[in-house]
Amino acid sequence: MTKKDKTLKKWEHATSETWKTVEAALKRSGFVQCGDSNGTHYSFVHPVLALLVKKDPRALLIAPYGPDGRIEIIRHGKIVYGYVLQRILDALAIIEKHYRLEESGEAEEE
Repeated sequence: MTKKDKTLKKWEHATSETWKTVEAALKRSGFVQCGDSNGTHYSFVHPVLALLVKKDPRALLIAPYGPDGRIEIIRHGKIVYGYVLQRILDALAIIEKHYRLEESGEAEEE
């Protein structure tokens, strides 16, 4: 089990995590930070989320992602709370499902 996998498993029941750990896990998972922020809100984009939202704009109604597949990460000091960690885990589950469908040939073509 990789360090990333261990971290994500821990998040399933975590109430908080350090910002450095969250940022590292997002980047290892293929997310790219959009812009710079010295505040509390950070935006990360993943190409798969962008693709899925583009294919089905209604996804915006049921998921907390922007029109470009953006997910907002809110930190409080040096801590990210559990509800944000859960949002990240949900996004990663969607991404993983897309990759599995793509590998099996069931993902829709653009």
